[in-house]
Amino acid sequence: MAEADVVLELDRVTKRFGEVVAVDAASFKVARGEFVTLLGPSGCGKTSTLRIIAGFLTPDAGVLSLRGRVVNDVPPYERDIGVVFQSYALFPHMTVAQNVGFGLRMRRAAKDEAARQVREALALVQLTGLEDRFPNQLSGGQQQRVAIARALAIAPSILLMDEPMSNLDALLRAEMQLELRQIVERAGVTTINVTHNQEEAMAMSDRVIVMSRGRIEQMGAPIEVYHRPRNEFVANFLGRSNLMSCRIAARDGQRASATTAAGQSLSLVGIDAAVGETVTIQVRPETIELTGPGGDGTNAFAGRVLQRAFMGASFEYIVDVAGQRFLVRVPGAGGNPAFAAGDAVTVRWRPEHAVGVGSPAAADRSGQ
Repeated sequence: MAEADVVLELDRVTKRFGEVVAVDAASFKVARGEFVTLLGPSGCGKTSTLRIIAGFLTPDAGVLSLRGRVVNDVPPYERDIGVVFQSYALFPHMTVAQNVGFGLRMRRAAKDEAARQVREALALVQLTGLEDRFPNQLSGGQQQRVAIARALAIAPSILLMDEPMSNLDALLRAEMQLELRQIVERAGVTTINVTHNQEEAMAMSDRVIVMSRGRIEQMGAPIEVYHRPRNEFVANFLGRSNLMSCRIAARDGQRASATTAAGQSLSLVGIDAAVGETVTIQVRPETIELTGPGGDGTNAFAGRVLQRAFMGASFEYIVDVAGQRFLVRVPGAGGNPAFAAGDAVTVRWRPEHAVGVGSPAAADRSGQ
């Protein structure tokens, strides 16, 4: 990205709590108007990173810059940042309009100007007409939108959101993912979101930064990180994966043949490993075809169904193939046969759907 477009930059930012390294030399840039999600399990350092950006924590090492200005020691109220907290943090004794206008009052905005900005913020989140209600008179989704409107009313250069949908039920969360993305696009605000929910991160983000134990494991566009994980952690955390070890037997340009521990022959494409090298490959469950017994062809193996689960839009199968369990996901409609536990089946995948994880070449492709 061009330096003129960079709104936020972290350069080897580190934060410790005693002997625990919460954020370990994190480095990344965020461009104007970009929607970036910090993704990872609890304790991975994503919320600590967000709190450093907000100014609630001071880094022990490294440099944090906003619009080209180093702000390591600048207090939160001087950073021109809006924050949406996990609990929404609405004032129960204030109306919707009073909550949304709180930041403007703290900045001593003129009364008429503040009223205009409150109206515009409420219109942006489609809450016009609810100005006089109190938080306890709103649904969870409406409370979330009030919190977003309050953060946007001050026209921040960056919007920070800490698990903004964790308090919503599954159906409302799915609806709000797209709605929230549309809101920040209409506002034109650079956004950094924190979540442990993989689907939320994939659906909403221009770029995903996957973290583990304080370190950035991989960053890139969601489709890139999902299909080209840098290592086994990313492969397993972003969706569900089938991982298997194999040894490269021969190469012909980008194509290679390999052998599994069970003696099965694999055909691979784009795996950067030398002949004789042992690599781990990933095959996503949705890229595996499941057919009846006796199937043949490239990367086709006999197996037996151990379990089947109906997931609504799909069936999920656990299939035993020569002692290794494969998760297979197939659409629940469209004439696909429904196999039962104990059925003999064939699993098959295309060579390009097997991706090497953990190799240096995979890391180069990751965008890290």
